[in-house]
Amino acid sequence: MDKTFILKSSSITIRQYVKLVLGLYFKDWWWAYVLPVLVCLILGAFNSNFFYVAVILVFLIFSMMFSFVYIYHGLVPESRYSIKEKEIKITNDGFELIYSEVNSSGNIEERSEILKWDLFKNIFAKDEFILVMFNSRKYAFLAIPFNAFEKEDMLKESVLFVSDHLSD
Repeated sequence: MDKTFILKSSSITIRQYVKLVLGLYFKDWWWAYVLPVLVCLILGAFNSNFFYVAVILVFLIFSMMFSFVYIYHGLVPESRYSIKEKEIKITNDGFELIYSEVNSSGNIEERSEILKWDLFKNIFAKDEFILVMFNSRKYAFLAIPFNAFEKEDMLKESVLFVSDHLSD
């Protein structure tokens, strides 16, 4: 059955994108950050120097690790699909992203790009976004804000439509 969902023009800020990436990352890796600090706090009961190690972990080591996570998982080519202002059409072929750009002569030029269904693996909601996960990397996704959908019924229908295509 041929269906097309045309969403309002949308984008997300870099801050929102990074928050989503870090949220997905820490959902999987929270224990790698909590466990060393917990061990240092327990050992601090026997030797107070371990309290200093815990502080160094939290304020120096972990902040550097956060920046590595951002660089490795946040600065991926797929992030441009979420961050750039675009209109999205969901069709039987996949997601058609339509960008309006101002060219060198000052005219508005439309450019479109189709992301086929085989580029994606699953879909779910997080915060105020629908995340469609790419196959290419674990934390790469197309983020679609809830407010890009005209009505809540359209949101539910399009999510079912997408999930049906991803399960094929």
